[in-house]
Amino acid sequence: MEELKTPKDKQATKLKTDKAAVEDDTEMVIEASEELEVVKSFDELGLREELLRGIFAYGFNKPSAV
Repeated sequence: MEELKTPKDKQATKLKTDKAAVEDDTEMVIEASEELEVVKSFDELGLREELLRGIFAYGFNKPSAV
């Protein structure tokens, strides 16, 4: 008998899958209508130290394409 998944379980599974896909972004292609500067770390953004601490405290390690 197959275990029934709640919407919360399904969301957690999707998040794990999405996270795995984003972790290997070496082949990611970003298309834009204008020239964009791509940064590989939050440090390159010139943010205040307090803001960087908050970003890292939430578990973000590097910027991603949005």
